[in-house]
Amino acid sequence: MKKSLLAGLLALGTLSSAHAGGLLNNTSLHALYLRSLARNASLAADAAYYNPAGLAFLNDGWRLSLNSQTVLQERDIEATFAPFAYNGGQASKTFKGTATAPVLPTIMASYKKGDWAFSAVVGLFGGGGKAVFKSGLPQFESQLATVPVVTQGIAQRIAESTLITDQQKQAIAQALP
Repeated sequence: MKKSLLAGLLALGTLSSAHAGGLLNNTSLHALYLRSLARNASLAADAAYYNPAGLAFLNDGWRLSLNSQTVLQERDIEATFAPFAYNGGQASKTFKGTATAPVLPTIMASYKKGDWAFSAVVGLFGGGGKAVFKSGLPQFESQLATVPVVTQGIAQRIAESTLITDQQKQAIAQALP
């Protein structure tokens, strides 16, 4: 019972890291990753990042890896939100984003002696650069899309109010779609 409870708690504890990352997160800290995505079993210099336990199986000595990558990425986010359709639009919108990092350097070093291995990785984790969404992001666009709906509701409340004249009510009613 205690073992299964512990296993369940460990599984729940890893869920948050399973969803970690971000919109334009890159795990390609080594140029070899671009040729073979299965670097998690690496026994080369990049094992310092992808497979630290694998360093124990290397021959004694130093390993050093200096590499650089150029990152050019595009991401499309498809979002559906009913107020996007207001004023003749469509309920679904596509938001295009680009990320550029002309130089993405990484240094990986490891030293093994006997049963001990030490390693270090220096690089720009997460991909470097920044993502640019020229047409905005759905998280922000959706808030702006509700402004016409809210103002229309306020205008209708004013039109129903007894604080204004019938002539003003007619002018407001004609202005509403």
